[in-house]
Amino acid sequence: MYSKKYLVSVEKALANRKCRPVEYLANVRTRMVLEDEFYPIDPGLLSIFNINTPEDYEKACRIFEEAGGESHCEYRRIDQQQNNHLL
Repeated sequence: MYSKKYLVSVEKALANRKCRPVEYLANVRTRMVLEDEFYPIDPGLLSIFNINTPEDYEKACRIFEEAGGESHCEYRRIDQQQNNHLL
């Protein structure tokens, strides 16, 4: 997690096609946060849930919806079904 004050640096790096975090966070003060430090505030570790694949995204949608959140995941599913139909 990073402070919002680094957002401008990140945006500039991304605008210059420097997409790897190491490229835009090299000059940012950091501290390694251990998994155990999250448990008191986030027992399910959902704040650090990583999404890399469509399956991860679907899992995140299910978790969010089960927690009572209103998500837009269903719209994405409908779009995917329509796009698959066109193939």
